[in-house]
Order: sequence, then structure tokens, then C-alpha cells
Amino acid sequence: MTTEEKSKIEVCASLQEVWDMKDAAQKELEGKTWEEQKQILHQSMIDAAKSIGATLVKLPNGNYKFA
Repeated sequence: MTTEEKSKIEVCASLQEVWDMKDAAQKELEGKTWEEQKQILHQSMIDAAKSIGATLVKLPNGNYKFA
């Protein structure tokens, strides 16, 4: 859904916040290599874990979880 389409409909504040964060994330990653994108996203996961008082644990299958 484009920004123009979003502006034509009324949405709750929390959904608008999610859309705004998604748009900001896309802009941050735009023009970056795949490796740079992975590094940025990994750091974001670490920051998110810290913000909720958790740690990031890598699972054997390569995925991560908060613990």
C-alpha cells in the first residue's frame, strides 16, 4: 500500500505507527548491500532485546529468539 493510499483511509494510531516504522526502516536500508542490511537488522534486534530487558539468543537453525 502506497503512502498516498494510506493517507486516504482512516486508521488507528497504532497501525499508523507501524506503517511509519516500516517506511523508516525501508528508507534506512535503501541503497545498502545485502551484508550491510543484515548488519543493520541484526543490530536492531540487539537494541530491541536490550530495550525490553532481554538477550538475543542464536538458535541452532540460525534464527534468533529473545530470552
